[in-house]
Amino acid sequence: MPLQYVNRRGQRYFVHQGTTKTGKPRYYCSKKPDGPTIERLPDEFELYENLQNAVVTVRKLRPTVVAAIERQSLVRWAKQLAATQVIVDVEANCLIVYASDVDAESALDALTRLLGSPPGGRKAEIDWITSRAHYSPTLRFKLEDEDNRRFSAQRWCYLGGIDDWIPLNGAAHDLESLARQFLPHVGRENFFELM
Repeated sequence: MPLQYVNRRGQRYFVHQGTTKTGKPRYYCSKKPDGPTIERLPDEFELYENLQNAVVTVRKLRPTVVAAIERQSLVRWAKQLAATQVIVDVEANCLIVYASDVDAESALDALTRLLGSPPGGRKAEIDWITSRAHYSPTLRFKLEDEDNRRFSAQRWCYLGGIDDWIPLNGAAHDLESLARQFLPHVGRENFFELM
């Protein structure tokens, strides 16, 4: 059976193998099943869903010093504390929180006022809106001390000429205290006051 991946929008991607100009194998994803598909990726590759636009690609595995339990914990805290849908990604020594640009509840309320009750039920419609939302990098927790598992917090700056991470705290802290301090601001106007 060909290797497939369904992204958060419900789009199915098929994994194909081609060759480079030098004859080396090249792996890529396509929504079309046409072409030479594969059943399994080599161990040094992974399927990756772009968190901003949900496009699926094949990329080389990237090493990380962030523990899986730290990511799982941040996902759990984000669901409890953030005011909007978020996705947590891991990059090298960082946990990055991507926030949805849509408040699904408010969007559905507005649509309901205009068009009436959704035919599929409220939860199904919220899930549909959330799955098609655009996600932007919002918070980053950078592992500063591997031995003591201490992190620093940063937020994305949306000022035109800067577009970079702004530090939010001086000394490194444990991940939970930083999450509880900064995640409640995600999806709210006071997020932009964080400095």
